Amino acid sequence: MARPSRPPGFDMTYRPKEEFFGPPLWVRLPSFLHAALAVGVVILVVVVERRPGSELYRYMFMQEHLIDAHMLAAAFGVSGTASLLRGGMRGVRVRPDWVEYRDVISSVWPKVKKFRWAQIDQITFEPSGNISVDLWDGRREFLPKVEDRAGLGRTLERVALARAIPLTGATGLDNLDDLDEPFEADGDP
Repeated sequence: MARPSRPPGFDMTYRPKEEFFGPPLWVRLPSFLHAALAVGVVILVVVVERRPGSELYRYMFMQEHLIDAHMLAAAFGVSGTASLLRGGMRGVRVRPDWVEYRDVISSVWPKVKKFRWAQIDQITFEPSGNISVDLWDGRREFLPKVEDRAGLGRTLERVALARAIPLTGATGLDNLDDLDEPFEADGDP
């Protein structure tokens, strides 16, 4: 059953600005710690290399090891950088034509799910803080937690109000006057 709509054409002309909502700090904390450890290892190798008379220098550079100290520092540096990049792949991106979320499931590539605005039958703001979208095929998909949940909520509310998507548990945009420049992305007056 089709949902009630605004005057012809209006609910499909609103195109929100592209916004990205990253993951909370507690989700990214392990990658920050990994990167800090990698920086520490690289600094340790550089400092010890500059002091040839020390006991640590003899242990790290004069004795035979399975992995050279420089190779170990390079491996830590690359893995720390990769960990930071991987942690930054998570979040929710609101685009003019769809909302997408990214989560890292495997060790390399993120899982990306896109939902076009026309696919979304309802947006639900749970009391627990979760945000879910009910899709046209009967599925309910939960968006991942983000750092700025209130900002994501306002953005989704704005889009839902302009596109006549029903809301449950929303915080309260009352009318289209609360929209900030609804045609800004299209360039129309």
